[in-house]
Amino acid sequence: MIKGVLFDVGETLLTSLEPAEINRLILKKKKINKTEKQIEKATEKAQKSFGKKYTEKEMLALDMDRFYVEWDNEVFKNLGIEDKKMGKYAHKHWFDLSGLEAFDDTKPVLHRLSAAGIRLGVVSNGYKKEIIDVLKRTGIDRNIFSVIVGRDTARALKPDPRPFVHAAGSMGLRPDEVLFVGDSFDKDYAGAMGAGMTPILLLRGKSLPKGTPKDINIAQTLDEIVVFIR
Repeated sequence: MIKGVLFDVGETLLTSLEPAEINRLILKKKKINKTEKQIEKATEKAQKSFGKKYTEKEMLALDMDRFYVEWDNEVFKNLGIEDKKMGKYAHKHWFDLSGLEAFDDTKPVLHRLSAAGIRLGVVSNGYKKEIIDVLKRTGIDRNIFSVIVGRDTARALKPDPRPFVHAAGSMGLRPDEVLFVGDSFDKDYAGAMGAGMTPILLLRGKSLPKGTPKDINIAQTLDEIVVFIR
């Protein structure tokens, strides 16, 4: 019997602009004009160089401010921007320019589930502090969640089972009593299934990603997850 539901955050409960577009707007504020394509290429290079600079364990040990400032500076360096103050500026103004918005079905479904006695929680690869921040910015009541698990909570990233198991335990539930809803097959669906939960892939109008098994639990909107609670 399902007694709890855990949610991913980005593109599950709320939406925002793509990172490259946010960076474009940030740079524009400083009168630096770069295209999304240029920023995407710079980001790909940053992913490789960051992976050489830090192991995953070392990366997870970084506090939020240091991680994002260093990361943004790495992206900007690949765009030919050497001003180290830009990383701090981008981190400070990121969510102001990200176009954050809760999906129309998010708040009604959360309140309906909570009123039915279902325990709710969040598991994200973001930092706990930023999860709380984006929930506040989009008007989602953080107090409706029994647990909020970020990358700094379990020191692990989805699809590692530890964040999922930690969240279930914090709600006082076994993994098999928990439903997990997310938009990524690899990080959310496979991760939750590996932790022993019932996963649902939330598509929100999109088609199944290429190579995704056809016989999986899917929902187009949050309203549809109710049928999986039994």
